Amino acid sequence: MTKEDFRSEYLVIKETFMTLGEIARREGLLAIESALELEDVRERYALYTGLRMIIDGTDTKHVVMWFDNVHKANVAWSPSHESSLQGILDNMIKIGCLMIQDGMNPRFIRLMIESCLPSELRAEWKDVFWADDDNH
Repeated sequence: MTKEDFRSEYLVIKETFMTLGEIARREGLLAIESALELEDVRERYALYTGLRMIIDGTDTKHVVMWFDNVHKANVAWSPSHESSLQGILDNMIKIGCLMIQDGMNPRFIRLMIESCLPSELRAEWKDVFWADDDNH
């Protein structure tokens, strides 16, 4: 996975959780079920499955256990730089799902997802962070 691929994935994940977090806070978790049909969600296994679990009312500890198992399997399969980047993305998805499940403010969800990025990338991608403050 290149840095540009990672950035694209990060932006999709962040925007998805900002949007779904807003809907879930206003209308409840069941209101985001239609998001499971979106291509951006369906093509990302961890995102789709994580959202499916929280919509279905799966207990938080089981959601966490599932994400931890996915991470361990990915690292065991490919302990490489690419696996490390995928692990960061999977952690962002885990955080986003758990925070939506808890009804957190989408701005706080965004901050938590951003906190998963290495500081080097946060500094390099300042344009992404400052733009969000105007849009959300």
